[in-house]
Amino acid sequence: MDLKTLLEMRGKRPEPKQVAETAPQKAEETTEQIGGVAFKIIGEAKGLDVEVETAFGALYVTKPLTIESPDSGLMVAVKDAGLTEQHAAELVAKFAPLVAEARQLVGTAQSIQVNDASQTAQMKLARATRLSFRDVRIRSDKLRKELKEDSLRRGKAIDGMFHVIDYMVNPFEVKLLEAEQFAERKEAERIRLMVADRENALRTAEVDPRLYRLEDLTDEQMKEIITAAIQRKAEYARLAAETARRQAEDLAKAEKERIERAELERKRAAEEKAARQKREALFAEERRRAEELAKAERAKAAEAEAKAREERQRAEKAERELRERKAADAKRALDEEKARKKAARAPDKEKLKVFATMLGNLAPPEMKTDEGQQLAFELKNWLADVAGELQRKADAL
Repeated sequence: MDLKTLLEMRGKRPEPKQVAETAPQKAEETTEQIGGVAFKIIGEAKGLDVEVETAFGALYVTKPLTIESPDSGLMVAVKDAGLTEQHAAELVAKFAPLVAEARQLVGTAQSIQVNDASQTAQMKLARATRLSFRDVRIRSDKLRKELKEDSLRRGKAIDGMFHVIDYMVNPFEVKLLEAEQFAERKEAERIRLMVADRENALRTAEVDPRLYRLEDLTDEQMKEIITAAIQRKAEYARLAAETARRQAEDLAKAEKERIERAELERKRAAEEKAARQKREALFAEERRRAEELAKAERAKAAEAEAKAREERQRAEKAERELRERKAADAKRALDEEKARKKAARAPDKEKLKVFATMLGNLAPPEMKTDEGQQLAFELKNWLADVAGELQRKADAL
């Protein structure tokens, strides 16, 4: 029979046959009272099943049972929470049965060892034990929630009762406290005003009020403090005036020395400037003369170069014109010879046209003077007119 089946039989006495099968070797029965819970040890044998009967039913474990108080941990918990003995006993009584079940399951769980796939009985026992643990945990959590909900409702009721009393009592407490402390408040107000007046007086005398416990000083002590402050202020003013006078004298002396140094510096700078300007003028004159001389030399060289370039350009031009004229004469002679030969073979009309063309192509010689250039221009126009007249007459033949 597995543990799950045994747990389901809680509250039922097992049949003699079942007890004989699960615990064949039994010791004499004993009864233990632990934490207000009765434990009846019906049988115990090393390595065999043990039947434990309590007021909550019969349970079996597969290991010698070690009896210890099921509420020992509970007592620690309620003690740490600071509950009264009555409330603590109520809570322990509610959770003790669950703790007792859990302890017995712990004994069974510690005896389970599965090292081979063939140990099906141990694996089934492991499952049954785990589900039993789960059942204990679920019932414990349910009990916890029920107790907490009751505690919350109880706490709200207690708070409501307190607020009724507080609402009734508090206004009178405040009123009576004001009456009780009337003289204290008056004295505190007097001291506050006195301290404020003394602070203003000290600030007027340029004294930091934070240096004194003003509420503890007598009027005579305040007078002495203010008098000493006024005297110090007068002495500071005298020392400040003396210091200012000395500083003014030092500044005046320093200013006079600065002006004298500035005047000397101005004169020295003026002399240096005059000498520098004189040197610069001499240097400028020498540079001007050198530049004029160099300019004249450059102009002379440029003029010579221009003349040489002009002569060279004139010679080149004359030579080029000569070459061009010779080439033109040669070409014209060649063209004329060709035209002549062609004209000799052509009729009169064609001969006149060729001659007119040759006459129009004639170029007058190059002239140097303005009169010669004008004459050459007129000659070229005359030849063009004559050539044109010849062309018209040739066309009329």
